[in-house]
Amino acid sequence: MCGMGGWLDYQLDMHQKINDLKNMQRTLDKRGPDDGGIFVQEHCGLVHSRLAIVDVENGKQPVSYGNYTIVYNGELYNTNEMKAELMELGYRFNSKTDTEVVLLAYIAWGVSSFKKLNGIYAFAIYNDKTEELVLVRDCFGVKPLYYYEYEQGIVFGSLIKTLFASTIVKPIVTKESLKQIFLLGPGKIPGSGVYKDVKEILPGQYMVINPYKIYHNFYYQLEAKKHNETVEETIEHIRRLVIDSIERQLPTDIGYGTMLSGGLDSSIVSKVASVHCVTLPTYYIRYQDNEKYFKRTLFQPNQDEDFVHVMVEDMESDFHAITLNEEQLFDSLYEAMKARDLPGMADIDSSFYLFCKNISVLEKVVLSGECADEIFGGYPWYYNEEYMWKDTFPWMDSIEFRKRLLMDTVLDDEEMFVQKLYQETINNVSYLESDGYEQRRHRELFYLNIYWFMQTLLDRCDRMSMANGLEVRVPFCDKRLVEYCYNIPVEMKFLNGDEKALLKEAMKDILPDEIVHRKKSPYPKTWSPKYYEMLVHRIREVMNEDGLFTYLVNKEVIEEMIMDDKEIMWYGQLMRKPQVLAYLLQVDMWLKEYQVMIEY
Repeated sequence: MCGMGGWLDYQLDMHQKINDLKNMQRTLDKRGPDDGGIFVQEHCGLVHSRLAIVDVENGKQPVSYGNYTIVYNGELYNTNEMKAELMELGYRFNSKTDTEVVLLAYIAWGVSSFKKLNGIYAFAIYNDKTEELVLVRDCFGVKPLYYYEYEQGIVFGSLIKTLFASTIVKPIVTKESLKQIFLLGPGKIPGSGVYKDVKEILPGQYMVINPYKIYHNFYYQLEAKKHNETVEETIEHIRRLVIDSIERQLPTDIGYGTMLSGGLDSSIVSKVASVHCVTLPTYYIRYQDNEKYFKRTLFQPNQDEDFVHVMVEDMESDFHAITLNEEQLFDSLYEAMKARDLPGMADIDSSFYLFCKNISVLEKVVLSGECADEIFGGYPWYYNEEYMWKDTFPWMDSIEFRKRLLMDTVLDDEEMFVQKLYQETINNVSYLESDGYEQRRHRELFYLNIYWFMQTLLDRCDRMSMANGLEVRVPFCDKRLVEYCYNIPVEMKFLNGDEKALLKEAMKDILPDEIVHRKKSPYPKTWSPKYYEMLVHRIREVMNEDGLFTYLVNKEVIEEMIMDDKEIMWYGQLMRKPQVLAYLLQVDMWLKEYQVMIEY
């Protein structure tokens, strides 16, 4: 994995912008601490920072072939198949990297090549003869790619801070930006970078920029198809896909580990991976004294520790438990915000930031169970009637509270804003004419989760890990697996009324029974009252300061929330009252750190 960026301007000589290009590259150093490169032509500059994993000696970027040059961030999981196909056409390779495969595939097949790719990636290819630039992002948005388009050109990069380093992009936010921060946050509108005129290439999309025109197209979108397999055939198909996806994502040139929570998803990934190494390193996150304060909830029925040890003993893995305390969580809220360039998931981010930081001392690559809940129906809104039929984003029960949290003069039409985004998303869902009412709703929930909820989690996964020079791979986000699951009938997905029933059935013979039958539990949080007290103390300090934050939020409502015993479901099961306070602190940090300017 790496970081990449660039600047195309048809009225500038980019040789004169070399210092700005170097500054852009420096913003990517943490994503790619092993190497870096800059490519400069008259109107185009490309920058790259590399985390060396495959073919360390010959994998330096940017890579050029004839008139074409690529900067690439990602991993391709069907490299061998594509390489064989290209070699039959007469192409020869100078390295073992997937970067070279992606570039030669584009030269051979043009934009049609993107449909052939299976992996997680964001890349840019420049043709110095035609002066055409192409930007491409993977099917489900695992890897980031932001851009800022202006009259004579475009600036782009893996991070928003990369765009700021060009000096032409400013940290300006609009009323819509504030709506995203306060009404959707930590989520955001697909394709939006929140800052004014900063956008993202959408999942499955490419963008072409040449001297004559600029246009976007989708090379991949989820499509409804008939499912013709029996339950038994479906279970076997899932088993093959899951195992193949995990095995394809195991590095061959370096060692690797897995993130292990004791849940179904990470246990499957770890068990399959363990077969392919002598002793698999596994990494587990825990919180100091959490056993003293844990409270059972509908969303978090148990803790992970006992289940983790079941898997460790089953695999005889090289186990590493990383323990975090309250001060570390609190202090790292700032670094986590900077890694996103925006307020994020509060201590859900900062804890993962610290987790990755500790792992990166020992590993460059780990595999995670992320994304299985989205595709196999692990969240309550897939099966709980109270959430399933909500005519809005099912993970958001907090619109009324979010509205009250803001000063009356800040925003307007809040419900209309959220409802419009929800409806626009639903309008893009692909159905079959034969789909019944419940099947249609499950397609909608699947689509909402893939392109909204999962995007927030993938952002977190990428930013927190790559800010520490660690690559986290997500086998459950394999496009073959995602599109297969999208088309499984709902009555099959919840066999015997069980969440993630098909995945359990497919993989139960390789896992201990305790793991297979464990109730889903989300990413763990600290339950320490000390952490909450630290948040309360700091938010009260902030509310007494004369800053931009205090002109946006209603202090009385924040104080009411602190004193009230009622819980808040801010963002599904992941963010409750402590996380809301931490999120608000991240908003204040963000406003100050980026010297944000508000434009109404």
